[in-house]
Amino acid sequence: MTDEELRAAARVSGMRGKELPSFEQVERRRFELWLMSTLLLIGVTGAMVLFTTWDPEEMSSVLRHPVARFAMLAVPVALSGYTIEKEMSLRRVSSLLMDERLLTTALTNRLHEISALLDAGRAVNSTLELDRVLDSILSGATDLLPASSGSVMLLDGDELVVAAAVGNAGALGRRAALGDGIAGHVARTREPLLIDGRATSALFPGLVRRSGGEVRSALCVPLLERGELLGVLNLSAPGEGDFSEYDLRAVSLFAEQAATAIGKARLYERSQQQAEQLARAASHDALTGLANRAALDARMTGTRGGETLLFLDLDGFKEVNDELGHAAGDEVLVAVAGRLRSCVGGEDMVGRFGGDEFAILLSGVREAEAACAVASRVLAVLQEPIAVQGRRVAIDASIGIAVPLQEDDGDALLQHADRALYAAKAAGKGCWRVHQAPPVLTPGRASDVPTPRSADVLPLDAPVGVTGA
Repeated sequence: MTDEELRAAARVSGMRGKELPSFEQVERRRFELWLMSTLLLIGVTGAMVLFTTWDPEEMSSVLRHPVARFAMLAVPVALSGYTIEKEMSLRRVSSLLMDERLLTTALTNRLHEISALLDAGRAVNSTLELDRVLDSILSGATDLLPASSGSVMLLDGDELVVAAAVGNAGALGRRAALGDGIAGHVARTREPLLIDGRATSALFPGLVRRSGGEVRSALCVPLLERGELLGVLNLSAPGEGDFSEYDLRAVSLFAEQAATAIGKARLYERSQQQAEQLARAASHDALTGLANRAALDARMTGTRGGETLLFLDLDGFKEVNDELGHAAGDEVLVAVAGRLRSCVGGEDMVGRFGGDEFAILLSGVREAEAACAVASRVLAVLQEPIAVQGRRVAIDASIGIAVPLQEDDGDALLQHADRALYAAKAAGKGCWRVHQAPPVLTPGRASDVPTPRSADVLPLDAPVGVTGA
């Protein structure tokens, strides 16, 4: 239907004007038509009554005239024909106007649907965190349709699990096998489904009835991304409403965008996990899970050597490797790493320098006494033999302790701890030794208190600890 057709039909029905007619104008024209027809019919009837009141002889001669007879028959017939023809034209105009109104309504609904879909699509694609994406999907779906409750079930192996829900929080975590119930049926067939309340276990094996009663109307659509099933979207209509095929089509279109958003969120999660794994691999030892040398160096650089360092070297580890093999040696290293963690606090850092060398950075510790207490705990926990390949392996350690001095940086702290470690090994192993600056006396004032300074020497009177000390 075009505007010209409507205008032409309006002109035939006697309506004039350049504007398109309205229903009100059509009804007014119909009223005018029937009023005119009624008045003409009354006039014809009055004329016939008048003829019958004339003198019979004159009346008889007039009525016998063929023209009069034809006129008496033709006028009512012509009037009736005119009225019917105009009424049919008006009906056609009304039909065209109704078609136009229906088309306008359909286009308006379609525009509303497209607008809602665009808004919902923007919402679900505005974030890359999966939990927020699922919440946005449910929010967008319930905005698109007047749903009382809904859920998103994601595929987990051969099952569907409720990952997000609205209006039915108790459903979270619920599982359904593929093929079981309505959601399982939709996941298996990959076809959207409109439920009108007649869902039974005969139609959907494994169907679980809701505790709140039967749902009269519901929608279930698959979430597919490039042919891969990600899950299903479920929506339940409110008690006073029913879903239609139109609603099913709208939700199916929305589900396409939702599946794309879920796919992007999962890709983002995988990339984040990979980035975290790479970051951890770059800063942690692959065998023990402790911080590696790069991480230890970075922390010492960041603190400018302001933390106490314990540098450990395992005593007798080479013999374990030679006698039992490298696999047994790896088990020993892992066990030692766990015991070292148990000796420090959450703010401290335990790391593996490489081979059988370990390091501990003590946060906030700048006194030798506190560092020596930690070293004693380390030597004590290492005294317990380690079970390896059915044997009990005894392991010990030598520890060099470097307490930060005013002029120290990370490199200097490590050098001091390394010198203290070699001093501990020279002292008999299985002990610890602390690096300290030698005393310096001001000439001429023997009574002055010695002041510490950074030094590359280990005084002979530096503290020494042994296992169990």
